[in-house]
Amino acid sequence: MHLWTPRIAETNDIFPGERIAGEPMIIMPTQSANIEQCVNRALKSGDGLGGSPVRAMPEFAGYGW
Repeated sequence: MHLWTPRIAETNDIFPGERIAGEPMIIMPTQSANIEQCVNRALKSGDGLGGSPVRAMPEFAGYGW
């Protein structure tokens, strides 16, 4: 999986973050850029979510794990 990075308003592209594996992960839903920027600030100011935020990958849809 790739580390979640917030989208920016200048583009609608989703940029993959660093690839991570073997640690707790939290799948972040795709939102509009302004929401993702706010979520990013909230995550940086708090204790986190108990895992690394990652982008959902449609290729893995349907797997139970």
